[in-house]
Amino acid sequence: MRILLVSPLPPPAGGIATWTKTYLQAQKTLGNHVDIINTAVTGRRVNKFTSVFILDELIRTWRILLSTYRHASGSSYDIVHINTPCSQKGLIRDTLCTLIAKFYRLKVLIHCRCDVTYQIKNSFQYKIFKFLCRRVDKILVLNSVSQKYVHDKCGCESKIIPNYISQNHIRTTPKIISDRIKTVLYAGHVTIEKGCNDILEVARYFPDIKFILAGHLMAEIKSFPRPENVQCTGEVDKTKILQYMTDADVFLFPTHTEGFPNVILEAMAAGLPIISTPVGAIPDMIEKSGGVLIQVGDVKGMVNSLNQLDDASLRKAMSAWNIEKIKSNYLVDIVIDKLLDEYSSSNGVQNE
Repeated sequence: MRILLVSPLPPPAGGIATWTKTYLQAQKTLGNHVDIINTAVTGRRVNKFTSVFILDELIRTWRILLSTYRHASGSSYDIVHINTPCSQKGLIRDTLCTLIAKFYRLKVLIHCRCDVTYQIKNSFQYKIFKFLCRRVDKILVLNSVSQKYVHDKCGCESKIIPNYISQNHIRTTPKIISDRIKTVLYAGHVTIEKGCNDILEVARYFPDIKFILAGHLMAEIKSFPRPENVQCTGEVDKTKILQYMTDADVFLFPTHTEGFPNVILEAMAAGLPIISTPVGAIPDMIEKSGGVLIQVGDVKGMVNSLNQLDDASLRKAMSAWNIEKIKSNYLVDIVIDKLLDEYSSSNGVQNE
């Protein structure tokens, strides 16, 4: 199979970029030919991702569109797979890439790499998104809420294809379960949007429990008083994160918005019970057996959930369930097979 993938590669490292790197390795193993158009940020945004430099962005967009034209006009592909972040600028760019590919009669699949309901913020963005959905041959999403949005708002059908995790990230032995909760872990950017200010508040209720916040500490969080039982590690490498997961008793992730968080995949694979919010794919991931869901900003709910999970037998059951859920649903080979099925079933009939 010949595939044209429009997606970012590291650097900088990120969820979609990491997905892309693993995808390319898997497709190479299967013998499929993949050409990639790298949409990763360039120039000054590499080190200042949240900043916008107009000239750098115009140059990057022009290079992406030119590369799409050269590939689409010069080669025959079975599918063009576009990973879209669904941001306003990203949607404009990805729509232009789609129109170029469709001009050369190529089949186009878009994969929405976000919680669509959260990311589509205004009527202009919605109109672009709807236009894009109605021009492609297949729409993939990360979670059921995004699938519903695409159906209800755009009148299009979509399929859920989750993120994946490598076999070597999964525990090979049952997790040792402590009699009491001793360590609670959060991993990711330490920001208000991820609910880390709420974690600081929760920690005050449990002075005998150690709370580890592993990840880049944003300035907005530095202004919040930090209890003595909270450790902010700063940015650490993946090996250290996985070690924290091995040692922790509970993974606390009170995020405000997500598409399909890889960090929860990793925590589940490590056998950690999860406390998180019902956003994005998280309810689909942990269901009712892998953890506890609390509402965004519900500090009391987090406190009650930690008290509930102090029951070692409950944590043991959740730990085993999470590992099995990963093995049966989220391994690279399983997800890639589903993705290839979607490629094959893209018969060129557009959504109307």
